[in-house]
Amino acid sequence: LRVFFHTYAHWRWPAPVTLGDIVTTPPPGVLPLPVWNPKQNPRDGTHIMPIITPAYPSMNSSYNVGIPQLRRIQMEMCEADQIVAAIEAGTSTWSQLYQGNDFFRRHSNFLQINITANNRAEFLEWFRLCESRLRILIACLESPEYGVQAYPFAKFFDRKYDRSGRCLGAGKSEEDSKHEACFFVALRFGRGVENVYFRYGTSEFLHKVNTWEGRRLGMDCAIELVHECDLPAFVYDYDSDSDESHEYFIEDDDLSYSSSSSSTQPVAPMADDKLGNACLPAGAPPVPLPSPLKRART
Repeated sequence: LRVFFHTYAHWRWPAPVTLGDIVTTPPPGVLPLPVWNPKQNPRDGTHIMPIITPAYPSMNSSYNVGIPQLRRIQMEMCEADQIVAAIEAGTSTWSQLYQGNDFFRRHSNFLQINITANNRAEFLEWFRLCESRLRILIACLESPEYGVQAYPFAKFFDRKYDRSGRCLGAGKSEEDSKHEACFFVALRFGRGVENVYFRYGTSEFLHKVNTWEGRRLGMDCAIELVHECDLPAFVYDYDSDSDESHEYFIEDDDLSYSSSSSSTQPVAPMADDKLGNACLPAGAPPVPLPSPLKRART
């Protein structure tokens, strides 16, 4: 276990992870197929965290991973590496490795993405579409040149509603009641950054989901800025030791898009807060984007 965490905490990405040599020749009876090869395919060379499948045709199983996701994985690997090293030294215990995640206490500013629908059947369909497009939003939020870093939390939280539409707190709604899932992206800002406008980062994502041809009344995706002190209570009740996994699955289908969506407030981040969120180089310029954070409503 120590070797695993230590190896991938210090792995030199984008060096690929492989279980053996990449096979470029198909076995007998198999038609030639595209194989991951950054020397022949420039697009493969842009992958930042290549983990290559061992069977023909070799492909990158993590091609959707972007800089924010890689950074989060590296942080967790480094922390686990330090904990296991302390266990070996006798200064810590295994329980430390399985403690709950303090993600929501490490950051001060968040984008909360709320995905809702009128019933379970419509919600599953809508959720899969929105979830498959979240990588677009995360990639657009990441702007190191303007002093902005995005830290996605890789879990969804469910809100429970009764048949009258009243929110009952955390939990899963009944089949014919309103369903909602919440996703959070923490934001960190460089010192000297006083104003950030996320219209371009959010509008592309909202356009792609809101103009889906299968969208029906009640299918909604809302984005709002939330400070640490205004986070819903259920994020602190979350037990990352639980074995329960989210039961929704991504289906990245080819979908059609046509038009765009609506608006709300600009984001004015704290330049340097008590949690040390100003982690980027000093003197990063403010983001010169002209329009505010957008929010979609049906």
